[in-house]
Amino acid sequence: MFAWIPRLTGKKLIINIDGLEWKRRKWGRIGSWYLKLSERLAHVFCHAFVADSRAIRDYIRAEYGRDAVYIPYGAIAGRHEDESVLARYGLRNGGYFLQVCRLEPENNTDVVIREYAAVTTDMPLVIIGDAPYADAYKKRLHENADERVRFLGGVYGHDYDVLRSNAFCYIHAHEVGGTNPSLLEALAAGNCVLALDVPFNLEVLGDAGRSFSKEPGNLKAALEDLLVHHEVMAAYRQKAVRRIEEHYSWDRVIRDYDRLFRSAL
Repeated sequence: MFAWIPRLTGKKLIINIDGLEWKRRKWGRIGSWYLKLSERLAHVFCHAFVADSRAIRDYIRAEYGRDAVYIPYGAIAGRHEDESVLARYGLRNGGYFLQVCRLEPENNTDVVIREYAAVTTDMPLVIIGDAPYADAYKKRLHENADERVRFLGGVYGHDYDVLRSNAFCYIHAHEVGGTNPSLLEALAAGNCVLALDVPFNLEVLGDAGRSFSKEPGNLKAALEDLLVHHEVMAAYRQKAVRRIEEHYSWDRVIRDYDRLFRSAL
């Protein structure tokens, strides 16, 4: 909205619009209108645009007729082992399902809880994340969750690294946005990843994990299949790390930004 101000002094402006924030239901009609207007004005005032996913790049071209530079986020491949951290949360290595997200409707934690509830297992579902403005949605999640679901709230730093590294599998149900850092981090830790089948997630996942839909029973079937066929998980874990190293390394991201900045100047 205010990008015209630095332009008055002759500054070069590059913007990364991230995801399609105006689509989030939490903002309401006025908030969504403001965010959509800001997105549109960015394409008037800014000299160059960064899209963190190819799907966002395609959206920018279709919506505004402008070409964006594709530069995703990055992640550092590697696992973090610490039995004391797992013990503090009452968990064991490879003994829990994991979802990491803000507790917002577009991240579909309600779908994950619904599908998990139908799976016969004593392996807990661990949910990391919070949202200070979604009390009604969070209340509904707690009401629908059985005693196997553990809401840990916000977890950061070393504890987070350990928890994302030692899950049985990682469930990524984000629906709105571009390349999501938590999905990259899950792959970088060598997780077996199940991701919702939207273009942003499928683009990152490639063949390094499995996808699922919001159709009732679909995620349930995927979880049950992994519980029975452990042998397929090793291949996914290896592919996950390799995909990060080949496509989402920070060295590559930095190199692309350096090239973009030099060309803009």
